[in-house]
Amino acid sequence: SLNKVYLKLENRTSKRSAFIRYLKKHPRVYWIAECDGAWDLIFTLIAESTQEFYSIRGDILSAYDSIIIDSASATIVDIDMCYKHYFCTRNPGYFFIGQDVCEASLDTIDTSIVELLANNSRLEVTEIAERVDTTPTVVRHRIKKLEDLEIIVGYRIDVNLEALEMTFFKAQLFLSSHSIEVEQQIRAYVHQQAYISYFIRQVGPCSIELEVDAHDYYHYNDIIADMRKQFCGVIKNIETILVRREQYKWIAL
Repeated sequence: SLNKVYLKLENRTSKRSAFIRYLKKHPRVYWIAECDGAWDLIFTLIAESTQEFYSIRGDILSAYDSIIIDSASATIVDIDMCYKHYFCTRNPGYFFIGQDVCEASLDTIDTSIVELLANNSRLEVTEIAERVDTTPTVVRHRIKKLEDLEIIVGYRIDVNLEALEMTFFKAQLFLSSHSIEVEQQIRAYVHQQAYISYFIRQVGPCSIELEVDAHDYYHYNDIIADMRKQFCGVIKNIETILVRREQYKWIAL
C-alpha cells in the first residue's frame, strides 16, 4: 500500500536537511516533497501491510522527534492520474491506479525494465535491451506482458513546472458528506479541469486530495474558488500546500 506522512517541522535548517537526506536513503520512501502552507514536509511510504507501515513510520519519526511539531498520516485508496490537459486542445483523459492488490511474479529482467521505464519512459527498446542484457524482441514481449497485467498502467511526461513558470499545489478537501456519490461528482468535475492533474482518494484527515499545476497563486485561487462555487455546501474547507521541491524514487518490493 501507499501511505503518506505529513509533517510540521521546527525551523532548524541543519536538522531539516539531515532529515531529508535520511528519507532519501530510506528503502521504503517513494516520494518526498518540501512544502509551504499547511505542512512543511510530506513523504510517501510503501508498505506491505498496515502493521508494517505503522512500524516504519514510528521508526522514522522517532529518529527526528526533536524537530517534529505535528504529524498526520493517510493511506491512499486510489488515484486518477490525469494527463496534462493544458498542453492539449481536447481532454486526453486519465489513467487509474488502485486495483485490488494481487501477486505478480516478476523476475530480474521484468523488474529492471520497470525501473528503467519509471525513470525514463521514452527509452528506446534497443537501449533497454542493452542495459538488461537481452534482445529487443524479449523487451517488447516483456513490456506487453507488464501492460496486460496492469503492472504498467500508462505513460506520461514529468514536466519541469519551474521552467514553465508554474507552481505545484496540493489541495486537501474536507467534505460535509462521506457519500460515494458526492466523491464521484467531484471526480467527474476534476476530469474536466485542465490544471488539476491528480485526484487522490485516501483514508486520513481529508478524504480527497488534489494536485494542481497553476501559473501562480492567483490562478490557483481562481481554480479553488470555482470548485467551492460548484460544490457549495459539500466542501467544508480546503487546505493548501505549496510544493517547492519533490523527488521520486523507484522501489521494487
